[in-house]
Amino acid sequence: MTLERINWKKNREKLEGSNLAEATPGRIKSIKKWFIFCFAIKILEYFLQKTRLFERGRRNAREIEVNLLEHTFDKLPSSFNGKCILHLSDLHLQERPEIINNICKLVDGHHVDFIVFTGDFTSKNIDNLSDEEIGALIKKIIMITKPKIGCFGVLGNHDHSSLVETLEKVGVRMLINEAVDINIGKESIRLIGTDDPHYYYTSEAKKILMSASEKFSIALVHTPELFDMAMFSGVDFYLCGHSHGGQVCLPFKIPILTHLNAGKRFFRGRWKLKNMVGYTSKGVGTVALPIRFNAVAEITFHYLRADNKVN
Repeated sequence: MTLERINWKKNREKLEGSNLAEATPGRIKSIKKWFIFCFAIKILEYFLQKTRLFERGRRNAREIEVNLLEHTFDKLPSSFNGKCILHLSDLHLQERPEIINNICKLVDGHHVDFIVFTGDFTSKNIDNLSDEEIGALIKKIIMITKPKIGCFGVLGNHDHSSLVETLEKVGVRMLINEAVDINIGKESIRLIGTDDPHYYYTSEAKKILMSASEKFSIALVHTPELFDMAMFSGVDFYLCGHSHGGQVCLPFKIPILTHLNAGKRFFRGRWKLKNMVGYTSKGVGTVALPIRFNAVAEITFHYLRADNKVN
């Protein structure tokens, strides 16, 4: 383990044991609001249990849509034209570990160059699965997709720092305020990953994002909350999750809660900010309640296209 990883882990563990959150700039030392969220969820659960809506929401949560999207970039090197990124987010495996089998069925047979996980492999305050069991479930996805280039991930606000070592043992290259260059021939792109900015932001996240301008860059961040920092740093493609697309939305996709401190307009789907393309996954799992309304779970295949270039 590098000195940077050792220092990060010490700081992360300290924050994990505290009720204070190091949120994105402007919201430093805010109080973690998980207990408020849980209270609101209990009220919602009580209301839904009094109707037939709870069972409908449970059925909705078992549905997973497969999205195939193309994104065209001026800066993308021609060697990466047509490459496919399988994007998975917010699995929350302790709540419904059986979703791994559903994911494996849906991705089986698809060509995959990269797998990226944008956090929340686990669920806070639930310990029915060990880190090793979480790792074994993630390994199933890697084995069935056999990504040609690699598998990468970042932590979410629900994930504990101890999970990093376990995931790397099963083949996920975790990016903890780190960047890695992917080379094909003489061309390369940069993958940048930050620690969760919702509860565990540090200046190291900003520092690593600033390396984006050196080449075509893809940022993996658990939440869209670093949208402005990433845009000004020159990130080309920003992949995130966290909000579950609202998980429980009113008609017309109006979320009751996004659980975001910033970037609330980017709570789901594809978005663009100047020259940066972003995508916020609705996630695969659920948190607190095993229900969804007007926010179908998803796995997403992103196809990279180089503008005016043919592979």
